[in-house]
Amino acid sequence: MGQNDKSTSNTFPWKEILGVLGVVLAAYIGYLGIRSQIEIPIQATQTAQANNASDIVKLPTIAPSTTLIPTITPTANVGAYNGLENDCIESKFWAPYIQNEVLYPSDKECLELFDFGISTQNNKLLFSVSNTNKYLTKGIYTSVLPNTEISFTVLVSTPKKYSAQFSYMGFGIGDANSEPVKGGFLYYRIDEAPANTIETGDWWGTFTNKVMQKYSLNQEYDIIFSIGNNDFSIFVDGILVGTYNLSSKQDFFWISYRVPPDGELQVSISNFTIKSK
Repeated sequence: MGQNDKSTSNTFPWKEILGVLGVVLAAYIGYLGIRSQIEIPIQATQTAQANNASDIVKLPTIAPSTTLIPTITPTANVGAYNGLENDCIESKFWAPYIQNEVLYPSDKECLELFDFGISTQNNKLLFSVSNTNKYLTKGIYTSVLPNTEISFTVLVSTPKKYSAQFSYMGFGIGDANSEPVKGGFLYYRIDEAPANTIETGDWWGTFTNKVMQKYSLNQEYDIIFSIGNNDFSIFVDGILVGTYNLSSKQDFFWISYRVPPDGELQVSISNFTIKSK
């Protein structure tokens, strides 16, 4: 009996150890299954992102443009037309101008030039400028074609006041839509009588005027620009006052003014027409 007890106490517990190992192994296998469920989607997502990244095309960075937008270049109408009907300065026909400034093309049918002192009424083009604190040079222009005739009637009203320097109202044809170098212009010098004169010359600031004749305030004068193939002539009440060459490129017809500080100008232009000869 003593020997049997000794034999029993010395037996190795294989059964218990194997049971513990089985539990551990099952837990490890379960862990691997959970890990694979987590890692496989992550790897798939990373792979997809990498593939998508390889398909992305990087767009170049576009720096803001520093190029000034030029004014529009209206196309002259070869029929009898003026672009001033129904009290509208038509933007498809006329473009505005301010000296030393860049103007953006208008997206409106009619130019709004009240700040210029320019408006229309009863198909007349009206210029009304006063109380300026600096020299102002503003106006409108349109392109012209050879073998056309531009005619209109000008009336310069008596200013309410006179500046120490005189104002000018100008009409002419030049070789550019900004600061023409070549061309010919007709100017009304607005000053106290008898200094009111009609003169001819070049573009503002570059001309040496030639006095053609005196004129009277509040009186209408008929002006004609007769344009040929290579030159054009200017007439005042049927009298030829100047002939000038056209440029070798596009030419533009200008209506503009120059008013000094504390100056004033009141001008009415009627019966304006551009027509083919």
